[in-house]
Order: sequence, then C-alpha cells, then structure tokens
Amino acid sequence: MALAWTTHHLAVLAGYGTAPHGLSIVFAVMFGSLIWHLSLAWLEPVYKATDAQRAVLDAKWVTLNIPLYNEDPAIVREVLASLAAQTRRPDYVQVVDDCSDAASYEEVKVWWRGVATEAGIRGSWVRKAANGGKRSAQLVTFANDTQADYFATMDSDVVLSPTALEEAMLPFADERVSSVAAVCVARNARENIVSRLSDLWFLVFQLSVRSALSSLRSVLVNSGSFAVYRADVVREAIPAYENETFMGRGVQFSDDSLLTLFAYLKGRTVQQPTSLAFTVLPARVSHHLRQQLRWLRGSTIRSIWRFKYLPIVSFGYWEHFMSWVSYFVVGTVLVYLLAYQPAVNHELAPMLLVFSSLVGYLTALKYLTIRRSDVSFRWQLATFAMTPLALAWSTLVLRPLRIYAIATCWKTGWGTRQTVEVTQAIEAAPEPLALPVGK
Repeated sequence: MALAWTTHHLAVLAGYGTAPHGLSIVFAVMFGSLIWHLSLAWLEPVYKATDAQRAVLDAKWVTLNIPLYNEDPAIVREVLASLAAQTRRPDYVQVVDDCSDAASYEEVKVWWRGVATEAGIRGSWVRKAANGGKRSAQLVTFANDTQADYFATMDSDVVLSPTALEEAMLPFADERVSSVAAVCVARNARENIVSRLSDLWFLVFQLSVRSALSSLRSVLVNSGSFAVYRADVVREAIPAYENETFMGRGVQFSDDSLLTLFAYLKGRTVQQPTSLAFTVLPARVSHHLRQQLRWLRGSTIRSIWRFKYLPIVSFGYWEHFMSWVSYFVVGTVLVYLLAYQPAVNHELAPMLLVFSSLVGYLTALKYLTIRRSDVSFRWQLATFAMTPLALAWSTLVLRPLRIYAIATCWKTGWGTRQTVEVTQAIEAAPEPLALPVGK
C-alpha cells in the first residue's frame, strides 16, 4: 500500500494525475522512508551463539541493579521471583531503596534473602539515607562493583520472561556489541483501555523504530525496563552520568537513553527481540501524560547531546537527524491538511484519514509477531484493530505534548511516583513464549 501510494505521487511528479506538486514530493519522500524503515524492522536479526560462545558468556559476571522507590511490595516480590527463575541467573542482584516513604519492604527483604541463597544469587538490599533519584540509586551499584563484566539495569516493576537474561547476553558474543535492549511489553495490558493502548503504542515503537535501528546496530535508546551493558562502558561514563546538567540544572530522567548514548560511542548497540520483559504501564490518563511528558523532555535533551557527540558519519546521527526532519514535515503537512485546507479552501481530505489508518496498520503489523501467554491471540488482534485510535491519540495529544515538552525541557525533575502509582496488576507473573514469528 505504501509502495502504491509512493508510485502514485511519483507519477504525479512525472506529469500524470493531479495533486499539489509540493505535497507529492513530500509524500513520495515520506513513504519511501517508511518502506526503508519497515524493511529494516522486519529484517532485524535474532542473535545466536555457539556452545563455545555461550560457555564464555556464562563465565562472565553479571551484576543487576534495581533502583526502588515507592513501589508496591507485591510487585517487587514478583520482580525478584522472576530473577530467581531465570535460565541464566544474574550473579549479583543489588536492590537500592532510594529512601522510599510510601511502602514497607521488610517482609520482602527477608523473603528475598532466602530465595536468592537458594537460587545461587548473591543478593544485597541497600537503603539510601536520602532520596537522590534513579541515577543515584544505580550509581550505588555502578561505582562500587568492581567485579562485574556486565551491568544489567532493570526497573522495580518489571517481571522478566524466564529466558530474558540468557537471550540478552547472546549478542555480546560479538565483541563489538556494547549494549543490548530487551523488548518490553505491558504486564497490565488487560487492566483498561489506557494500559491496552499504551501496550500497543510502546510495542509498536520497539518493533518498528528500534528494530530498524537494531538492524543498523545503532539503537539510540534502550528501555530502562531491562537492558544490559558492558561494565567497562558504564564505569568510564560514571562522572558524566552522575553529573549531567542542562541549562544549569541537574538531569534526573532519561537515564536509559544516556547510557545507550555512551554505549553507542563505544561500539554497537542492538535489540534482542527474544529477550522479553513485562513492565507496568500507566493505567490512568494523568499518570500516562506525566510519564510521556518526562520521556519527551528527556528525548529533547538527549537529542541535543546526540547532535553534539555522535560522529557525523554514523548511521545513528543521520537516522536521528531524519527523525527530526520527519517530525517537523509531518507536523506541517497535518496542519495544512487538517486545519488550513478546511478553514481556507473548505476542503477536507477524507482519504488522508483512511490512508493514515492503513499506514498505521502496516507499521503496527509486527505487534502480532510476539506470542504471549498472558493474553490470547484474539485479544492481540482486537488490540491491533485499535491502531487508528492509538494513532489519533499520538497525533492529537502526544504530538502537541511534545511541543510543550520541547518548550519546557529545562524542567528536569522526575515528575512521577511521589506515592505508589500502580499496584499489583496480575495474579501471577506471566511467562511469554518470546518467539517472534518466523525467527
């Protein structure tokens, strides 16, 4: 469909058919870019390793940090249980409580000591004297662990699929790989329409944008939900990571994208589509918007650093540059077609809505390639059918929110979880099959 639409506008440029000349150029370039990136996304590799390479990786020391702040104790227990159930367990797990004031974890701590010992995991639980933000909690581990060959980062509401860490380690068989991103899905997707659409939107981003960049070995942002880094990359970056400032203010958020930037400057950054992590996404509109605002402000700051530090000859630089060109071009075209044309020329383009929906479905198609045990395929199909709704929300709400985020990016505070924002959403930890179709 995208190819046909591109061909139509190329024909207009050649003198056949009718359409505004300028828009034909824009549409032709846009949909040519769409075809390119979707092709890259579907060609994303699944990393494997030989038995000898697995033996080498199994001998490496993996330290996993969990920064904890005002999380539901029931969720924390499930998170830690998923670590003990890993087919390749972390060697050391350090939970760092960033001076939570909304929950008590004493029972979980006692339980975890026994579970970690039984699973052969070295575990510790540290409570900071004062709240300092997620990075400060991570740095308790990064700055003091000299044994780790790899650092894994994980949020305190994430349940890993049983093979998540094992699969995430496989790309490191290539010495040039410096970080690996997991694919994150919503473990509370069935809670309501907000969490359901968030799951769709979040997965589609990872399986289209990030998958395309992974094919180029140029992932620009891992999810804080779960990712693995070479430890020497993280240790070298500690001073900059700890002391990042923007417009004279310390930056507390966008930790995942900054670690990914450090990793990309040192090697290849990839996504492993068979490493799945289940996170809790916002189920209330207010929480969703605050999370998005934080992410979008962080994305704005990170964009400035990418333009400043990425090599101009790298795929990452030009992919990032084109993403901003696309953002402004698409925004301009939307204003022209949805506001200017109806207001001035009294013309509405209903085919724009139809075609936008078709492109949305084409982009979201890879959502159906993740087989999950927590929801049925019929449920996934019904969610996939909601793509136009997610597209409308992204266009009419998140796009204006991004403009506001750009204008207020100097506000670098965290902005969420001053109290427990989410509670236990499911009865048992899901065990996704974690096999993309056709891989």
